[in-house]
Amino acid sequence: MPEAKARKPKQSPKGGKPKEGKKSAKKETKGAGQEEARKEAAPEEVLRKDYRPRLQKLFETEYVPLLMKEFNYTNRAQVPRLH
Repeated sequence: MPEAKARKPKQSPKGGKPKEGKKSAKKETKGAGQEEARKEAAPEEVLRKDYRPRLQKLFETEYVPLLMKEFNYTNRAQVPRLH
């Protein structure tokens, strides 16, 4: 015959008071480590607020006018966008 499985004691219902202590301290240390890693991985050069990727600049300056002329678009909003 199959053996009976040992049952775990019932836990308190969900929605009770959150435990304090180990979990909150653990989250704080985990977040601090991630923050330090971001600082190390980030380049020393700070990006300007007006920065746009090269492909986006090229698309807006070269391809949008070509598409507007080729497809006879009358409004810039009719041209497909890059996401």
